[in-house]
Amino acid sequence: MSDNNNADPRGLYYDHRKQFNDWDRMAEESLIIEFAQRVFECMEKENISKEELAKRLNCSKGNITRILRGPNHTDIREMAKIMWALGYELILGVKPREDK
Repeated sequence: MSDNNNADPRGLYYDHRKQFNDWDRMAEESLIIEFAQRVFECMEKENISKEELAKRLNCSKGNITRILRGPNHTDIREMAKIMWALGYELILGVKPREDK
């Protein structure tokens, strides 16, 4: 990760993109990290612990920790179930790539 002097002013996503040559992979990793951040934010907002979320999803606390750490192989179905268990709906959006 870049130090503050070299950080991209547009944010962490762009800062990380500079470090990857494989743009497809970077896009995937960015989505996974963003999802983990959203889960964490919803957990905090709803005051739901990892233990409680694991109970709601019938999985281990370790599985929740894996999701919150970021890069993992959580599929779209699992993402939707996690957000539903938190009291939210997963909504997808698209936009043109910025490198076009």
